[in-house]
Amino acid sequence: MQEVASAYKILVVEGRKRTADRLAPILDDQGYRVIAARTRRDALAKTREAHPSMIVLDSPSLRFSSRRFCKTLRDDSLEIPVLALVLEGEKIDRKMGARAYLRYPLSTKKLVNRITRMLSASMGE
Repeated sequence: MQEVASAYKILVVEGRKRTADRLAPILDDQGYRVIAARTRRDALAKTREAHPSMIVLDSPSLRFSSRRFCKTLRDDSLEIPVLALVLEGEKIDRKMGARAYLRYPLSTKKLVNRITRMLSASMGE
């Protein structure tokens, strides 16, 4: 699994410091090459520089609009699958533009399984 995972770069966008650095170590432990960003500007710059295989947006921790971020990706023709993490009970904004959504609380297994499925699907396109 780790050999396959290491072929993928995942941009993890986590905002507020108290919640930041929660997801990156999980994915790093699974063998993914993780790129971290905290701001919208940094996330967009790293997307353009590193060309990640996918983006994980920790929506509840962000200090910017996930919807606006996804719109910028589309406007810039950056066809990168986005997994948006949302709070339990929060209405999912399907117009946001994320390819998939996961609700908190989530297990490591659920997160990794969703990422694996999304990467498999995007490589098959």
